[in-house]
Amino acid sequence: MSQELWQTLFEIKQKEERVEDGDLGSYYNITYDLVNVHNDQVVANYRDYGYARKQARRRYKKLVRLMEKTFMDVTGC
Repeated sequence: MSQELWQTLFEIKQKEERVEDGDLGSYYNITYDLVNVHNDQVVANYRDYGYARKQARRRYKKLVRLMEKTFMDVTGC
């Protein structure tokens, strides 16, 4: 299985927010949204790009295993 197949189902989008911190001023908070490509629904939000990518691959593998299990189930006929 290719390492980049998860991109057919998920996309990682960077989201920047400006946060007002009272006396200390303001700063930008950068997070990464894991988005379902087919319906543009945000699945999860992460602080680190590498971790978001890792979780996207894990979610994809989990869905593939579930689909294989469902299709190969003989007793459910």
